[in-house]
Amino acid sequence: MKKSLWILGAAVIALTGCTNNEVVDIPQSRAINFSNAFVNNTTRADVTNADFKQFWVYGDYQNESSWVDVFNNVKVSGASVGSGAVWTPDETAYWQVDKTYNFGAYADGTSQLTTGISYNPTSKTLTFSDYSAGANDLIAATSDDASWNGSGDPSKVQLSFKHMLSKVKFTFKTDAAETYTMKVSELKISQAIQTATGTMVDKVVGTWLGESTGEYSFADIDDYATAEGQAESEVKYVIPQENTNSIAVSFRVTVTDGGGYSKEGTFTGTMAIAESNKWDAGLAYNYTVTINPDKVDDTLKPILFDVTTVEEWDEFTNPDLDLN
Repeated sequence: MKKSLWILGAAVIALTGCTNNEVVDIPQSRAINFSNAFVNNTTRADVTNADFKQFWVYGDYQNESSWVDVFNNVKVSGASVGSGAVWTPDETAYWQVDKTYNFGAYADGTSQLTTGISYNPTSKTLTFSDYSAGANDLIAATSDDASWNGSGDPSKVQLSFKHMLSKVKFTFKTDAAETYTMKVSELKISQAIQTATGTMVDKVVGTWLGESTGEYSFADIDDYATAEGQAESEVKYVIPQENTNSIAVSFRVTVTDGGGYSKEGTFTGTMAIAESNKWDAGLAYNYTVTINPDKVDDTLKPILFDVTTVEEWDEFTNPDLDLN
């Protein structure tokens, strides 16, 4: 059974983060240290202030007409954001007096990228080539024109991370009683760009370029006929892109009850968003879908009630109350 479904998406701007200055105390006073700030979200797969422990950094300083590498995809670790804990690069680099430094940093979830990542200090561009989106929250930051004049302790390099991708989830709703089980399986987004090349240029997320389409497949939802009458899918991180109104979504809903009744239906729709027709970097999209059992099996008819009467009270009787 295949049924058409038009699904409307609601864009929700990710929660605004706050700046957290980290005290990084490496014994060598000329060591290049970092502080960080970035967007704080709530989904468990997101990179958040609470679980952020590491990022990877590129860095160069200008030496006349050329640039000299000081960091090349080097891991920087810290205990926690906003606690004043030390953040330490795995490889220590040192300031050259009165030289101009540019930096690019990123975190692919909690992982390092070993291919497809590069940094150009001249154009202040961090590039993610042929990046395949899906499971990880990719964040990035650049910082430029940092320097130290040789007097006192150098300032920490300020980094403000931004989300490079868009975020998508589904909320399934029903009016069905909890006595039913309504399972969602084979939920996937298709005909969407899944692999592309993206950039951060001078602190700004650039346009993702690429036409390699693929599927974003979601885990099953065991039951959304719950006390709340709804359940959410997992989150997928997707390539920001235009023409979302032509991107397809499909899923299967299986309805069962305690008496052995079971029926399933396949649904298809498009990822339509009113007016914008695109996924923007740093925005989250929650697509709400209402599927009741009668959409899965059109022979099902809801149980309805008719109140025929409410018994009237008899007139008061008037017995005497005997008191001792």
